[in-house]
Amino acid sequence: MTIHADAPRTRRALLAGAIGGLGVWAAAAIGKTSPVLAEGEVLHVGDDFATATSLTRITNSANDSDVIMGKSLGFGTAVTGQGTSGAGLYGYSITGLGVHGFTGENIAVLGDNSSDVHAAVVGRSFSGSTGVLGTSDNGPVPSAKPNTGVYGQGNDTSTSRGVWGHSLAGFGVLGEATTGRGVQGTASSGIGVRAAATSGTGIWASATTGYAVHADGRILLDKSAGLATIASGTSSVSVTPGIDLTSSSAVIATLNGNAGGSTAVKRVAINTTTNAFTIYLTANATAAVKVAWLVVG
Repeated sequence: MTIHADAPRTRRALLAGAIGGLGVWAAAAIGKTSPVLAEGEVLHVGDDFATATSLTRITNSANDSDVIMGKSLGFGTAVTGQGTSGAGLYGYSITGLGVHGFTGENIAVLGDNSSDVHAAVVGRSFSGSTGVLGTSDNGPVPSAKPNTGVYGQGNDTSTSRGVWGHSLAGFGVLGEATTGRGVQGTASSGIGVRAAATSGTGIWASATTGYAVHADGRILLDKSAGLATIASGTSSVSVTPGIDLTSSSAVIATLNGNAGGSTAVKRVAINTTTNAFTIYLTANATAAVKVAWLVVG
């Protein structure tokens, strides 16, 4: 029998040849891009691709289906995003919600106290900056505020709102402070704080031992206070303030000038049907005189 010159003659030579072929295959495979995974293919769990330099994308073309779901049965985090100088986690949607946080179901299953209150979304800054920042325009993200839990900015139009709070029966916005300010509003030329109510109370202030209302500056009352003029030779003037007057309403009136001699304000008659009141003097004024009035209650 003729033996070919390049045929392996021993098992050791055969094994060496097989290993060499495997090495050639491995060397050729290094550097190749892995094929795109399709439906039903395996995504390895536990891999750490620390040297990835390109985007990893998973697309679900089915309607009303989630793309990626992270689930933790203990107290660990289901999904974690971390960035060095970019965003740790970014959520974007064309017509839906960019980021949706939900909590409150079966808390006791995790061994926690089901009576505790858990937040759906938490934002925290460890560098003394802003925990949560929200903006309503598509311009550059505004600079964060120092030592701020929540910062909202609305710059689109004059009707934009930085923060909107709504409640059916509770508090739309609740501010609480121990020794500081529960709510503070400031404005350069606009309105620091504005309150409005249809049939309720626009502002309700109460204090136990302090001041319910403390004003440092002038007070402007558009409809519940004003000036009326009593013409010379007359002793009364009627005023329609533009607010509802009830049986519990009280009108305080005082002269802002000399009506002549000892003439003074005699009385005020309130008409709750016409929502008007009349200020009477003790005698006819010898000259036109102004009288200031204030409605309370």
